[in-house]
Amino acid sequence: MAGEQRPPPRPAEEALISEEALHKAEEYVEVEEGAHNKLAGALGVFASVVAVDVSSSRA
Repeated sequence: MAGEQRPPPRPAEEALISEEALHKAEEYVEVEEGAHNKLAGALGVFASVVAVDVSSSRA
């Protein structure tokens, strides 16, 4: 396992899933599981910490 090498990533031209199909699948996941947190970086971390703190203090 440690000595195994992974094959190089495929170039974008050889993508197995089209962008349209990927976007459609993302929409289905959002409908099934709800919209995910789209915040990134420090703001995303801050929002997550506040959410965990609020939920754990109410328990």
